[in-house]
Amino acid sequence: MNKDETKKSQKQKRADSRLVTRLLKASKREQHYKVLGLQRMWRYILLGARGVEQKDIKKAYYRMAKLVHPDKNLDNRAEEAFILLENSASILLNEVTRREYDEKISKEAEIRREIQVEKLIKFTEIILSRSRGLTSITFRIIKPISVPLIILGALLI
Repeated sequence: MNKDETKKSQKQKRADSRLVTRLLKASKREQHYKVLGLQRMWRYILLGARGVEQKDIKKAYYRMAKLVHPDKNLDNRAEEAFILLENSASILLNEVTRREYDEKISKEAEIRREIQVEKLIKFTEIILSRSRGLTSITFRIIKPISVPLIILGALLI
């Protein structure tokens, strides 16, 4: 094996490893759309869009299966990743389990949004309380010279 072939083989092995690692992480978090490479599409489901069709899921599964299959992928964890890929595809291809999964991720997203809104409200309250203090300090400084400033302003106009 010459130097270029070795370099190409190492590059392919790194790419395979990154793909398998991404797939294993997504599967561990039960992100089945992400396992199939459809992570952007499930966001539309959360927004109330029509969603992903069966043919899109099958197409994504076949595409990923070709990349992750243990005979094609050089990573040692390819067999485990392939099994997890099949599991994610079976969950999304079955209408009942897919509906349950979609409801689950919708509820989780709603909870995350509520937490973010609560954090934003707390942050806003902190900013308002600090700005009230700054306003009162500014008013105390400007109050003694406010009448001359108003007269000066009226003269300039």
